[in-house]
Amino acid sequence: MPDQKIKEMSDDGKAHGALCIICDKEFHGHDTDHFTIKVCGVCGAPYFISQGSSGAEIAIKENWVPATREYWIEQQRNVSPAFGFNEKSALNSATNDDIISLRLWLRSKVKNLPQEYQSWPRDADLRFTKI
Repeated sequence: MPDQKIKEMSDDGKAHGALCIICDKEFHGHDTDHFTIKVCGVCGAPYFISQGSSGAEIAIKENWVPATREYWIEQQRNVSPAFGFNEKSALNSATNDDIISLRLWLRSKVKNLPQEYQSWPRDADLRFTKI
């Protein structure tokens, strides 16, 4: 599995050789509505951009990375629809179908997910470390 931190990223969001931890493709961060968050241009995985440095760190809790990778492999859909975006944001490319797909997939895999999922509100997605 790739390192959870991208150690160096250029101003244009490219990590030049660093791979996204979810899709294993070269990370090229796309802007969100929050200046400290970029999302992978391939799978939509969110990364926190370190202030004062050129690095980034995955915003998905470590215990949720395997399930999120599995979702990407099986569905090839945005793994974090709407994360880092304000409601009705022009920057957000996720669709309502992406959100529904993720929710249905999580429900279908409940026995294989981290225990905490069972206590989440029905429409919640609490896989993220912070915002």
